[in-house]
Formats: sequence, C-alpha cells, structure tokens
Amino acid sequence: VNKLHMFLRTKLHSYEERLYNDSNDIVRITYTDNLKRDWGGSKPTITLEYDERNAYLFCVTVQYNRREARKALVFNAEELREKIMDELNSMDVWDVKGEDRSGEDLAADK
Repeated sequence: VNKLHMFLRTKLHSYEERLYNDSNDIVRITYTDNLKRDWGGSKPTITLEYDERNAYLFCVTVQYNRREARKALVFNAEELREKIMDELNSMDVWDVKGEDRSGEDLAADK
C-alpha cells in the first residue's frame, strides 16, 4: 500500500472517497493524467479502488475519449490496460512475496 500511495502522490486527485467498516478500509481515488502525449493525445480519467487495510487492489477504471486522441496514436482497450499495468509495475506496487503461494500445499495444485 505504501508504494501505491507513492504512485498516487504523483497524481492530482479530482475525487477521493473512503468507506470504513469492521474488516475493510475501502478507498476510491480518481485522477486525470495530464500528460496527454503519453496517451495518444487524450487525457484519461483513472479511478483506483482498493482496500487500504488489507492491501488489495479491487479495480482500476479508465475513462478515455478516443475522439480526442490523434487517430494514429489512439489507444484500444488492451493498450490502455497495458499502459496502466506498466505504470503500476514501474512503481513496484505489487506484493510479489505476498502473492507467492509456491510453498503452500494448495488443493488447486492437486
């Protein structure tokens, strides 16, 4: 979560919502990426929804106006996904050790 916070500190938030209950701290943050040249000429609005307490990313939503982008540089859905994943990967937000289940005897492996 700390690395995700560092990533989000580089963005200008337009909206933030927090929902707290006994087992979760759900955070929804929306920002517009102002580097439109990095997105084919259109500035996307991106929302990340995550559980801050349990360090779990629920959802990333991208609103991207293809009509505002240059025709030769417009992103399709898969390219948008790759771009977001590349940004998150570059900030090393994933808990690779926490996700490694290779040492566990899982029923799915049998």
